[in-house]
Amino acid sequence: MLRQTLTALIIAVPSLAAQSQAPACTYDRCALRIENQNPQFPARVVQGIEGRQVGAIGLFASAIPLLATAPDSVRIPYEAFRTRQQVSSVLGALSLASLVAAPFFVHRSSSGPGGTVFYFLGASAVFGVSALAVGSGAQGKLEEAIARYNDRLPDRTSP
Repeated sequence: MLRQTLTALIIAVPSLAAQSQAPACTYDRCALRIENQNPQFPARVVQGIEGRQVGAIGLFASAIPLLATAPDSVRIPYEAFRTRQQVSSVLGALSLASLVAAPFFVHRSSSGPGGTVFYFLGASAVFGVSALAVGSGAQGKLEEAIARYNDRLPDRTSP
């Protein structure tokens, strides 16, 4: 009997010590939010009151491990955000490339701008509008993932 009690204490004491050392993930400490204070820089995802950066939202958004490894209810909208952000970035790059290529064809044509230039300008407009349409949905998916992540925190007291 004494041996079983000592064994139980030996097992329980380290686990209790580990629990007391690890800070609790409270809403104030772990909640995520999108911060866009300076319009010259990309928005960023920060955590907690101190505003520790965990990701950036730019041309190619950085991965946010907290959301990527979260349960399905959080991870699925986060993955939709990543996909839309990447597609939007590629379409934006294609739009820019088409726009930059157009003057080269004007310059090379001796009889003035040919039909090729108008194809490049039209392609640039289509790619640009498509990039904006896809990208506008990306922000909403990230906000949804962050809201679901924050809702899962144990002591949600702040909105």
